[in-house]
Amino acid sequence: MNQILSYQSKSFQDKFTLFHNDQQVGNLYKAEWLGNPIHGSLYGHHYKFVAKGFFRLNILVHDEDQQKEIGKIRLHKLGFHFTNGTMELWDRSEYKFKVSGFFFPRWCWLKEGKAIMSSEVIPSFFKSSGTIRAEENSQQLNTLLAAAGIHLKNRSKGVNLVSIVACSLFILSWLLTKM
Repeated sequence: MNQILSYQSKSFQDKFTLFHNDQQVGNLYKAEWLGNPIHGSLYGHHYKFVAKGFFRLNILVHDEDQQKEIGKIRLHKLGFHFTNGTMELWDRSEYKFKVSGFFFPRWCWLKEGKAIMSSEVIPSFFKSSGTIRAEENSQQLNTLLAAAGIHLKNRSKGVNLVSIVACSLFILSWLLTKM
């Protein structure tokens, strides 16, 4: 199976719409202004992602259709941002999330070192869009990985923006003290 999805966000990237062959098949949105929890639906499957902890590096994954928690995502932080994470489902399956490229325009999910889903993001300041290519045969797994991938990529973009602003302010203050 080689399924291709596309997605795009509304202004300020608080809601994503997912498409297959130009037909809407799902969405991902913030339930609250601060973005916790995140709700996603794709092909009739509904998920909720709830960030926990001080730096919110742990995300609980809920299957809203079955009304139960099905796994956890742990983000691995590098400096001010994260470049990868691990999703462990309660059936003991494990998937690695990885972002790559200059300003991280690509993300993928790996299983046992092999990419099973990948995405290329077309960046924009207020909106985001991209394509997702799924190699896995399970539609339910694909829906979970696609929703989680978009959420994590969007989250990394916000964290990266904060780190860029912080570094810029640091450099500016250093330059001002040298004058």
